[in-house]
Amino acid sequence: MGSGVKATSKVTFDLTWGNWHSGQKMDMNDVLYSAYFSSEWGSPQTENDKTFDSAYSPQASQSQKTLVGIRPIDDHTIEVYVNYWHFDDSEIAEWAGVWPVMPWEIIAAMEKIVLDGKASFSRTDAQAKDLDWLSLLVPRDTSMVKEILDEFQKTKYAPEALLSFDNTSQYYDSRYESAIKWIENKNHAIISNGPFYLDNYSPEARAITVRSFNDSTYPFEAGHWGKFEKVNLPKITQINIPTQIVLGQQLEVPIRTSDVTQIYYFVSTGAGEEVDIGILDVDQNAAKITLSAAQTQKMTLGGNDLKLYAISDSVLRPDIYTTSIFAVATTQNHTETIIQNSSKTEKTENLGLVSITLGIIIIGIIVYVKKSKTHLQKQH
Repeated sequence: MGSGVKATSKVTFDLTWGNWHSGQKMDMNDVLYSAYFSSEWGSPQTENDKTFDSAYSPQASQSQKTLVGIRPIDDHTIEVYVNYWHFDDSEIAEWAGVWPVMPWEIIAAMEKIVLDGKASFSRTDAQAKDLDWLSLLVPRDTSMVKEILDEFQKTKYAPEALLSFDNTSQYYDSRYESAIKWIENKNHAIISNGPFYLDNYSPEARAITVRSFNDSTYPFEAGHWGKFEKVNLPKITQINIPTQIVLGQQLEVPIRTSDVTQIYYFVSTGAGEEVDIGILDVDQNAAKITLSAAQTQKMTLGGNDLKLYAISDSVLRPDIYTTSIFAVATTQNHTETIIQNSSKTEKTENLGLVSITLGIIIIGIIVYVKKSKTHLQKQH
């Protein structure tokens, strides 16, 4: 990286190695060559640049723009520095991921084929250059990969990207030998890692056979990932906010959760101005936001906004909760407003009763007068 170079985030990976399906043990060389390849083929295109693919390079450049540097610590630990940030640390780790999915010797052989102008990495680039689209499944392309590996083995080739590391000639020879034997036995060049491998591909029958990788050195036993079968999403179950708060007084907001590790909160005025932001660790499904008197003084009269993001270490999806905080100047003013409103209501209600009573009296007088007139007429 160089002295004085800084990055937004640092991710430390403690890698657990297994075997490639070809039988070779994975190692740090696979990580470093994969990183070299992404960097070389993801760099901006220059004049007469052979390490540029019109489809792949623009995609690779997206991660390379944020990559600051990589530093191996030991044979299984590596630090990755990136100019990338996310409120969820697992998102940063995903962005900075360096886990290889293919042995470096296969990538090196493919790169040699493309640099020699025999094929292209992508369909788009192949059409533009009138070349074949390189495939590790097609027998013709697989044969080219094997030929390059044979050449590497005979010339004791060591990739320039790995020259600064302490690798013996026996190491390179064993890598090439195992890849060559794999291609001879399987008739394809797809070598990867994981619990399953591609055993056979028949283009005529359009059939692919996938088998279990029964390797005694595989680092994870059956059922190791069973805990991910049932996903418990983080949830904010309860939040207690007063119906109103007074500007300049401390505010506490208790929160209850389930399956939550941390809560990110953002408090802002109705106009969007920041009041406070913070991160709360959840202990026994509980957390509490505390705003000081100085912080509540920043709020505006009326509605203010509170947004919560509840996250979990085991699930990427957060629970999002948004609500309002109603602020008033003083408790006394609010009480007076309530009393004044009550007085007005009481006066209005009394006035209504008086009107009804007067109406009844007037109607009674009219009825009485009419009856009196009728009685007098009968006497005459």
